[in-house]
Amino acid sequence: QLIFPHLKMANQEDTDKKQRSSETITISVVRGRNLRSTKNETLTSTVKIEFGHNIIGESSKIEGKPDCTVDYNYNASWSCSLLDPLAIDDLIYKPVVVTVTEVLSRERKQKEERNILLGQTCIDLLPLLKGEERFTVRQPLFPPNIHGDGHTDTLANLPQIEVEISTAEPLYTESEIAGCNMFSFRVESAYAVPEIWHQSNLAYHYVTATPIPVSQDKEIIATIANGNLKSAMEREGPGAQRKWASAVNITNHSSYIINSFKTKIAQHRVWPIEIMKVLPQAQTKTRKGAHEDELVIHYHGVAYVDFAPLLYPGAQRLRGAYLVQPFSEHEMQEKVQHRSVAEEASQFVSGLNRSVTSAIGKKPKKTTQSTINKQSDGTLIDGEGSGAEAQAYLENKTFVMIEICLDKPLVPKRPPSSLAKRVSEYIPPRSIFPTRVRSAKKTLETYHKQVAHVAKLVLNEYRLLNKGILRNHYMPQDTEIVDERRKELLYELNTSGKYFAFKEQMKHAIVKVVREKFLITKPFEDKDKLNTFLSELYSYLIDEMHVGLGKALSMKDDAPPPVTVIDCNMMKHFAIEAEENRNYELAARYYQE
Repeated sequence: QLIFPHLKMANQEDTDKKQRSSETITISVVRGRNLRSTKNETLTSTVKIEFGHNIIGESSKIEGKPDCTVDYNYNASWSCSLLDPLAIDDLIYKPVVVTVTEVLSRERKQKEERNILLGQTCIDLLPLLKGEERFTVRQPLFPPNIHGDGHTDTLANLPQIEVEISTAEPLYTESEIAGCNMFSFRVESAYAVPEIWHQSNLAYHYVTATPIPVSQDKEIIATIANGNLKSAMEREGPGAQRKWASAVNITNHSSYIINSFKTKIAQHRVWPIEIMKVLPQAQTKTRKGAHEDELVIHYHGVAYVDFAPLLYPGAQRLRGAYLVQPFSEHEMQEKVQHRSVAEEASQFVSGLNRSVTSAIGKKPKKTTQSTINKQSDGTLIDGEGSGAEAQAYLENKTFVMIEICLDKPLVPKRPPSSLAKRVSEYIPPRSIFPTRVRSAKKTLETYHKQVAHVAKLVLNEYRLLNKGILRNHYMPQDTEIVDERRKELLYELNTSGKYFAFKEQMKHAIVKVVREKFLITKPFEDKDKLNTFLSELYSYLIDEMHVGLGKALSMKDDAPPPVTVIDCNMMKHFAIEAEENRNYELAARYYQE
């Protein structure tokens, strides 16, 4: 396996003019905890702060306390240019290295004091680029005698250092941060590498490189050259930590990280990730007398990553396994119309140990003609026998795990409100749909109507049965007569079958009440629950029956017609009186009546 680090780069297409050309970044080492001397005496130590290849500052000797704490209170600062894109990239992918060194007291025979490295830690400066002015971290100090691949079970027992990073003002305003995007490129591991790799004792550099577009006509080369070769039996544990891509003067565990690009993708969906082995050769003299390292590239392969999913609305992450195949210049020109970046990657490796070049952005030197040659068909030959070597990728089916992350999606995902607004523009307005009456209320209305209908049928039967007694639609109010007529009505309804006919008419309305009002759609399994429900249903139906009868019938007694008090003698008297008053027409009418 090849374990590669994590690399981040800033991508900002708009180069707006900034009011400030630089900003001072201050690193304050506050205190150290759990720091113990290697000689069982009072600890005397110094703290050194480095960034990239530069030493920012180193404190004087400070004695520790009996509780294994050391108050350093040491400040160091440097000025960072805000106009140089490479300086901003340095803040993203280069950590601040804090080194604590113990100063041993000089013995009699020693002429100078002896120093012992106690531990190192790396601090990520990414929060400064996200708008923070001040943040504090408390991280473990990794001693140089811990070995492994980034996993440790003794973090709680390690010494700790507390560091505060601050600036006078935020490096970028909120509007500038909103116009930027951060591109994270991570090559995790390459699996099923050729077996011959494990049989060589030469000190190879395992390198991966890819061009990263930052604008329409500009790109930078991202090179990661600190891959580690693992044996076939050694497995990668879950949650393996990531390494810093620019790990200069960093030892062991401290090298691990603690917790217009869009247009280019639209033009070329796939993007090349080149993988190779670089072997430094002996130095050779040039005509001017200078010494240069000749580099030979072996096993030059390429994996083509499809970046098109990053153009999906809201997409911010792309991760997958990609097959490594032998490099072909002709094939790369056809797929991505781009040249190989192996030359730039080899130049980066040549300056890796001499701390000459940066991980990205530096203009490479030209390699010698013997380093990289081409065949007549355009296939790149990286040293002797490279064409046959690269075929091993296909024979072993080598694949590499690659992850691409963006701080913001290239195509923002539209909110549902905006989508609904756009859809409404294409749909013509329609009339408001009438509000539906609730089904339970409608069911009760149907039940009331059915009760009124059956009540009228029963009333008609009662009238037919007692038509000889009823006089002028009036029934005598004697209690005995009323009870007797009621019994006769019930007897008539039961013997004629009309009672069961009326009950069948009510059944449909009652079933709808059970389903819509009581929401009962399945039979009861418990008999007690069934009896309780029937009792509740009977009470409810009786109450609603009274409501329905109250709407259909008037419960007040009709008043009997008034008895007239005028007779023939009175009419004759009125006629004589009208005649005496010489109202002959009125008198004639009275006589007629």
